[in-house]
Amino acid sequence: MNVYLCSMNSENNAINKSITTIKHVTAVAKGDCSIYRPTLILSHDSTMENINYLYIPEFERYYFITNITGMTGSRYEVTCKCDVLESFKEEILGLRVILDSTQNTGKNNYLNGEAWVHNVKDMTFIEPFPRGLRTEPENILITAGGLYT
Repeated sequence: MNVYLCSMNSENNAINKSITTIKHVTAVAKGDCSIYRPTLILSHDSTMENINYLYIPEFERYYFITNITGMTGSRYEVTCKCDVLESFKEEILGLRVILDSTQNTGKNNYLNGEAWVHNVKDMTFIEPFPRGLRTEPENILITAGGLYT
């Protein structure tokens, strides 16, 4: 399968990451291949120190590189984990949603509209004890947890 080895210097939880393609190589899946967490065997003729990200066109997904193990003959075993945000960014950005939080969007932190209903009530009740408080000590037993049968 074709693999694009990349360098990514954005936050992992960001969308529209800054990705630089370093090299296009051919890789072989190690054993049964998971689309979410693939392990690949690939040849690369130089160091892998700047490579922390890759793209597999066959899967149409971007991946974080979680581990690189050097092998003989300029081969590397690369373990990856799918970057869901970058892999599905077109679908995510195309969604029409109401945000629970608009943090870091530069927009107003409060959304007005029928979808956001705010109902805040402050109620205080004062209940007098009819005979006052008892002065004798009392024992209180509290239990928590357990299984119902």
